[in-house]
Amino acid sequence: MADDTGLSAAQIDTCDPLFAPIRLPVEICTRDPLIVVGMPRSGSSFLSHILSQIPDWYVFDDLYTQRKAQEIGVDTPMNARDVKKLTYYLGWQIRARLRFGLYAVPNVTEEEVAALDGALAQAFTDRSGSWAEMQEEFMRRLAKRAGCTRWGYKMPGAFRRIPELRQHYPQARFMFILRNPYKVLASYKHMPMSSQDGDPRRYHPIAYAIYWRMAVRSYQRHCKTLGDGLTLVQFEDLVGQPQQTANRIAYFLGATPPKDVHVPEKPNTSHATGTRKPDELTGLEHWILNKIAHREMAALKYDLQQTRVRPADFSDLIRTTLRFSGFHLGRLLGRIKARIGSS
Repeated sequence: MADDTGLSAAQIDTCDPLFAPIRLPVEICTRDPLIVVGMPRSGSSFLSHILSQIPDWYVFDDLYTQRKAQEIGVDTPMNARDVKKLTYYLGWQIRARLRFGLYAVPNVTEEEVAALDGALAQAFTDRSGSWAEMQEEFMRRLAKRAGCTRWGYKMPGAFRRIPELRQHYPQARFMFILRNPYKVLASYKHMPMSSQDGDPRRYHPIAYAIYWRMAVRSYQRHCKTLGDGLTLVQFEDLVGQPQQTANRIAYFLGATPPKDVHVPEKPNTSHATGTRKPDELTGLEHWILNKIAHREMAALKYDLQQTRVRPADFSDLIRTTLRFSGFHLGRLLGRIKARIGSS
């Protein structure tokens, strides 16, 4: 990371840091973020709600700047095109949270977003940098606006990119969120098509059993390299003992524990909806998951479950496989078409 230059902390205090035309000094807000990783559909939004109640911490609920930067081919240092595209993306993340967010919604109005985008663009046009530096600057400004000096963000699935993230944020701490895999797979399988959290056509029991196993193995592997810079939160503890879990998280962060943790009445998006049972998987899906991830389940103290495999389970798996294959084939063809059109 490059050193900060420009306005002093005293100068920033006399204006709104959200719209500073150059980068904020270190004194304004720390540069050692918390990055929440793990499996989607595991209660990570509820974890963001708990994190947002810890004093002096502002944690953004889902921020995929790294993925977006890779999609649009951002270079380092960024050029003017990269800066424009990333500031536009970050601005829309605020707009989306203002319209649909539940937790740690930015203390920014929609009318202020364009001015923030312009200030960020100016700060990085005059002195270029990487996507990670722009994300850091964005988050430090939002944290300051929220009255916080510590910041973090949630990016489920990024457990595969921890070494790269550590290169960008050497002082970062990581928090894994993991959940009983039977519930995770059921949540994927029965996700409504109208969901804003994903597409149920992505689901396949083999693919997601392997994905869950990868997340656990990543946690186990990085325990050895990150030591006290990593912790695990299991969804069941978060729901069953929210205050005790919040206290443990605060201790990990070196922060003051929150008083009287608020648990929202609205169920988390990972909870069951309608009349569906949260563990509604077929006997064959149970068998597949047990074969693939039994060692990792045992390590996290999740009991193996097995129900009778019925003939109809094979028909269900065939339908799931056809839907899964069709979805991913369509995505592949769409990418090929987009590349041909841009060439």
